[in-house]
Amino acid sequence: MSKLSKTFASRLSNAKAGTDKYWDAKIKGLVLFVGKRSKTWCFQKDFGGQTKRILIGRFPIISAQAARQTALGFALEMGRGAGKPDADGILAEKGDGQDGRLRSQI
Repeated sequence: MSKLSKTFASRLSNAKAGTDKYWDAKIKGLVLFVGKRSKTWCFQKDFGGQTKRILIGRFPIISAQAARQTALGFALEMGRGAGKPDADGILAEKGDGQDGRLRSQI
């Protein structure tokens, strides 16, 4: 594991076959997937024995710093138990109005 940075990501060549994975040393769950045509930032966490991935975005459109901040936000929210990703990979929060209660009532 190494710290994922703009320099690190830009120096990586695309994978010849399949997908290479590079994990961040600072933020647990932040991963850079390097495929044949693109480099993609994701956040990955295990829930109930299943691995869930949340797409953050493609490099270089999403910088390493932005991906790290986004992943840290996901890690903090999930660590608090405030939500978990649904089938579409969207993070749902407690008190988002879906259960009829306001945030102030939780």
